[in-house]
Amino acid sequence: MSKKKSIKKKSRFLYLHPEANEGKIASLEALQEAYTTYLKLCIEFMLSCHRFSVPLGEMLAFFLPSKALSSQIVKNAQAHAISIVSGWAASKYTVKLKGFIQKLFKEGQISEATRAALCIIGKRLVDKPSGKVTQEALDLYWSFLLDAGVVGRTPQVSSRVGMRMSEMTAVLATSEDTRLTTWWLGFAHLRIGKSWVQLPIVPNHVNDWSMVSN
Repeated sequence: MSKKKSIKKKSRFLYLHPEANEGKIASLEALQEAYTTYLKLCIEFMLSCHRFSVPLGEMLAFFLPSKALSSQIVKNAQAHAISIVSGWAASKYTVKLKGFIQKLFKEGQISEATRAALCIIGKRLVDKPSGKVTQEALDLYWSFLLDAGVVGRTPQVSSRVGMRMSEMTAVLATSEDTRLTTWWLGFAHLRIGKSWVQLPIVPNHVNDWSMVSN
């Protein structure tokens, strides 16, 4: 039996410089609010459509549009929503539904074929009828998954949720020609088409790097 290797991840914590421009901070906060609102909308839409995931090529056509966010930030939020829903669904199958389905089978409430189909859906996060998985089995599985009495709450997103950014929507860079700091964070904001907002940031000198073992 091979030993599970310990994977160490490094995270760097950066903070806004205390002299950061208040107007620019307000732009970041407005972006956070709009991002969070749209992220919640995407999650709720996935659940209402009974989708565990959405292929990259279908995201734009599947999700509802956003009037506030740029197209690149919209893509980030959509991918973020998919990650949250698929992760939530996978964990709920392992922790709650796997045993619940087995219990229903032992009590004679579902057939062997239905049990097998439900387990396939939970293990593989199947979205559409295929092979042993029927639409009836999908509807039944989602009725369990969205039943608070069976699995608990659906994915919850707080106002403090982090934003998923990319090289198209944010950049972390250094500059030696500024008074406040060497490090700067640039990000796309709600004024679509305008130049990015630049915010001065500083590292946490007490615990600059944190090590997390999995």
